Amino acid sequence: MALLDMQLYYLASQLLQVWTLRYSDKEEALYQLWQEVLQTELPPIHALETTSPGCSKPINNPILISQRYILTLANHTIKAENLGPLTPLWRNKKLAPLDKLIPPKSCLEAGIYTLGQVWTDQGMASFAHLKETDSIPNSQWFTYHKIRKAAQRSLNFRNTQLTVSSVVEVFKQEQTGHKITMFYRALMSPIIQRSPLKVRDRWETDTEQITDDQWDQACKLIAQHWKDRSPPTYPEWEKSIQETQAVEHMLARKNGTVKQHLSIWQLWILENV
Repeated sequence: MALLDMQLYYLASQLLQVWTLRYSDKEEALYQLWQEVLQTELPPIHALETTSPGCSKPINNPILISQRYILTLANHTIKAENLGPLTPLWRNKKLAPLDKLIPPKSCLEAGIYTLGQVWTDQGMASFAHLKETDSIPNSQWFTYHKIRKAAQRSLNFRNTQLTVSSVVEVFKQEQTGHKITMFYRALMSPIIQRSPLKVRDRWETDTEQITDDQWDQACKLIAQHWKDRSPPTYPEWEKSIQETQAVEHMLARKNGTVKQHLSIWQLWILENV
């Protein structure tokens, strides 16, 4: 049994505020307030991690500093070091020297703000594709190549895959329910992967490999020993299985399914006669 990690829970609640900004509308007060803080032509959610165009005031804003810290801390927690589909495309130092480029009006009008919008599993989407889907004019041919070159440089030319982190997956989901829980699980998942449970390994070292059903039964015993340094013993597990078999046998007699019960438990019964 594990207690809630309050630091990660707080971080998840802060990410919820950023997620709210992602789906805010231009007419909403929240959107307009952030536009005033960021002083940029980009939507607020795509400008939180970017540099403002020739203005130093936003960097001194405590709210902006706090939100940038939250995003940085979240990426650090899940070890998200590579570019992702929600990586801001404009005024982003990660895509230097593209960060010095004034965002083309045609791209902004087409709603192109993130790297994932111009990227595929095979790499940069073709210019013909962007012309067809986003009505990008021929005049943006050089801009297109600048984007591709900057992204490839940031990816170190090693692969064409963008990293879709667990947090990004939550950001991409529009449903509003249980969002803090979803962010919390996203933040916890890499930690759990880096610190796998060793209890089952220890059980199988002392006995033999056990099935998933047997492991489920063992987990019930683990909950009874959550304060202990060692896992439950094999005799405890064997006793628990025996008690389960006895209960199921009584139910089988009551329901007239003894034959089916014996076909399931016959090996266990024979070994424990």
